[in-house]
Amino acid sequence: MAQILIIDDDVECAAMLAVVLRAEGHRVRIAHDGKHGVKMVTKLVPDVILLELTIPGLDGSGVVYRLHFMGDGCELIPIVLLSGHPELVEVAGRLGTPYYVRKPPILEALMPILARALLARIPPTPQRPFEVGTGRITIT
Repeated sequence: MAQILIIDDDVECAAMLAVVLRAEGHRVRIAHDGKHGVKMVTKLVPDVILLELTIPGLDGSGVVYRLHFMGDGCELIPIVLLSGHPELVEVAGRLGTPYYVRKPPILEALMPILARALLARIPPTPQRPFEVGTGRITIT
């Protein structure tokens, strides 16, 4: 199944989500702050990230921006925002992530959104060297 990274400072919520997702067959890792989460992303390259917006230090929006500008395919990883923030929909729109769930997460709401996010995972396109000739491009 999928490799999922949960970035959430709410230890109980993250543990509960991990138990449910592991029962579904997913591999799950947890980070409890934004900086540690970003480091884990570069090592694990998860299929999807469940991200709390209001985490200490590097908050959720900071994590999204860091991943977007890191390259190496990190910007292609779908992010599901988790938050009780009253303007969650607007924040998700500004961050460019269409996936969000209000906290505390209701599993019946989370699972279909997680499934859509996993389907949206875009594999990186390999770069092919090319040669520019007289009016035509030759892929090598």
